Amino acid sequence: METNLGTETDLAPLVLFVYQRPQHTKKVLAAIANDPLAKKTVLYVYSDGPKPSATVTEQENIAETRKLVENFKGCKEAHLYFKTQNEGLAKSIINGVSEVVKKHGKVIVLEDDIVISPLFLTYMNEALGIYERDEQVMHISSFVPQRKGIEKLPETYFLRFMSCWGWATWERAWKQNITDSQALYKKLKNNSLIKKFNIDNTSGMSTILMQNIQKRIDTWDINWYASIFIKNGLCLYPKQSLCAQIGLDGSGVHCGLDDLNLYHVTFPSNIKVQRIELSENAYAFNYLKKFNVYGNLYGLSAARHYLRSIKAKILKSL
Repeated sequence: METNLGTETDLAPLVLFVYQRPQHTKKVLAAIANDPLAKKTVLYVYSDGPKPSATVTEQENIAETRKLVENFKGCKEAHLYFKTQNEGLAKSIINGVSEVVKKHGKVIVLEDDIVISPLFLTYMNEALGIYERDEQVMHISSFVPQRKGIEKLPETYFLRFMSCWGWATWERAWKQNITDSQALYKKLKNNSLIKKFNIDNTSGMSTILMQNIQKRIDTWDINWYASIFIKNGLCLYPKQSLCAQIGLDGSGVHCGLDDLNLYHVTFPSNIKVQRIELSENAYAFNYLKKFNVYGNLYGLSAARHYLRSIKAKILKSL
């Protein structure tokens, strides 16, 4: 991969959020150490405090996770922030990203269930440098679901949809993050944007926003996505995923079981990052829609998956 990176001081800091999944964190740290740019990258790690109701096992897992981080030597330097009180996932990520991006002007973000490709940091830093002054570009994504037709995706492309599985942004974009779910929903509805926000009604993004309003869940990423969408912002993506999600096993705060293995990915051996037209890619948008409906299946398997999803929606509405 050709690189236009400047000096070592130009590299964006990497922020990692961990909690109580030591086995996942161990794999994430190993992948970071395997990235050629890791030794030149400053690492920030935020570990939320235990919940008041935390069991002995959960407290031990938090301690074990923190020990792994303390012993990690894969980056240029590490700044560790171990909280004594529990802030919650959403508040922890918002505060952590805000602190680091204010200090450095840009930031690369991982959570404890995202394993990265050796090309990840180079891609992120290249993209952050190329689009730094383009106000419409607000987010750099690295995860791409793999299904039939992926070979036709461009080397890089833009979507208005945001993926938080391995991402990056700038301070000038993060300042536009609106954390008021109700205000965001109102803007989407008043401007007849709900259908497009839901990727032509192939996803339930507006439902997640509503669940935050109703205090049924407390997530940060749906508000960031809505903030980007309302601003007509763009998110850059690579042709193939540069990270893999390993936490869809029921161990996370807001992730369930991936029984269909929808998030299997194959890392590319190379990727070329260069300036492209600032507009949403139509093929990529339709590719995402098909994934939302059929997953990584096609043919009869895709039809069965679609019918199961329709049945599930009907049962949920009863």
